[in-house]
Amino acid sequence: MNENKVYHGFGEHTKSKLKLLESYIPQWDYIVGRRRPKHFIIDCMAGTGYNKIENQIVKGSALIACKRLQYKRNLEIILIERDRKNFETLQKSVKEYLKGKNLIDELEKIEFHCRDCNKIIDSVLNDIRGNISLFVIDSFSAPFNELIEKIGSRTLNPRPFRMGTEIFIFFNAPYLNQYGKACVNYKYEDLIKKAHLSEEEVGAKKKIEEFNRIFGDESWQIIFKNYSKSKDRIVHLLKLYINKLKRFFRFAVPLSVKDYKGKLKYFFIFVTNHYEAFYMVYKKRNQIEIEGTLIQYCNLGREFNPQANARRILLKNLKKRISKDERLLLSKMLRYKVDFETDFFDENLERFFETLLKNRLEKQSGKASLKPGQKTLSPLKKKVVKVSRTNALDYLQNLLNQLHEKKILKKEKHINGIDEPFNRYYINPRFLKPPQTQLTNFK
Repeated sequence: MNENKVYHGFGEHTKSKLKLLESYIPQWDYIVGRRRPKHFIIDCMAGTGYNKIENQIVKGSALIACKRLQYKRNLEIILIERDRKNFETLQKSVKEYLKGKNLIDELEKIEFHCRDCNKIIDSVLNDIRGNISLFVIDSFSAPFNELIEKIGSRTLNPRPFRMGTEIFIFFNAPYLNQYGKACVNYKYEDLIKKAHLSEEEVGAKKKIEEFNRIFGDESWQIIFKNYSKSKDRIVHLLKLYINKLKRFFRFAVPLSVKDYKGKLKYFFIFVTNHYEAFYMVYKKRNQIEIEGTLIQYCNLGREFNPQANARRILLKNLKKRISKDERLLLSKMLRYKVDFETDFFDENLERFFETLLKNRLEKQSGKASLKPGQKTLSPLKKKVVKVSRTNALDYLQNLLNQLHEKKILKKEKHINGIDEPFNRYYINPRFLKPPQTQLTNFK
């Protein structure tokens, strides 16, 4: 690393954000790299490769990704930076880093683009089509319609909430709160009609255009009209933004990044459709603390329990479409976290059915027990039956068939590694479509 190079200067709190990336990216790469022939990390605003924090030079998100190339897990990296000077520094930083790690041969797995990511995103999405990808969008003014919506649309085909796309998004709510209040005193339609604008009107026009790009529309203005306190506006701006992301992603983890005084600097939002990825980041919400800076999970005013939330959402959607016994069975299954994997149903069903097998096999070994005076196991209201593993799997297959007949599950044909066909089950997307939440209902 050349000490004479000019790197971006950042506050001490930036270390927390980088620490989160350093923690998540290796786990993501390890898990995905074992299962997929190719996967991508796309840094949409890569900068110079290094960040200057106080008087210390630390690796930025681009070099955190490059570090994983040493493990040879079919990872490919796309680095985008529109500023020519920063781009040239980025290229040199990456090459010097790889040389220092004896990984210069891995340079061919990195694509560099000196372009505006909003203009090149269509080409990038075409290049990575069908591959699992992790995006890092570290810019306070990333446009929703031009960038995030296009990335999120990958999750809608061939069915809603398709897995394989995850994003870390920088969201500067304090900045929006600071400048948004002055903007709502003006109507954009009136400003564009005026021939001559005052200096204040010119500034307001630019901010309105910027905010409209960030949110994709003018819905943010309602928050400034309805809430007078800065704290309330910041929380509701974050809620509004996450609500827009929920069109494409089931899970969102908003993390608040604060300075050493405890002052909120910005939010770092992680979105995914994979429960395990969500849970990995969620578990780290209070675990990253560096030199007085802290990155925390923001619960938006209510306590959040991932498993309880999964039970509530699923049972709410299925309540009127399945029998009471089946509803009780699903309720029992959803009380446990599951790490079971199989090719016969997608990841969202793994945690449901593994518990079923686990409980029935535990009954075989006598682990299941009744309370004094109890004759049956609640909530199934059936006697304990000893079953073999084969019978348990048969029971599971019968349950899958029943749920498929009721159109709660859908299935599609897949081919395994030895060219044998099998059915892969997944929850009918219409049962998982999130409800349309009105802004006025945010409490």
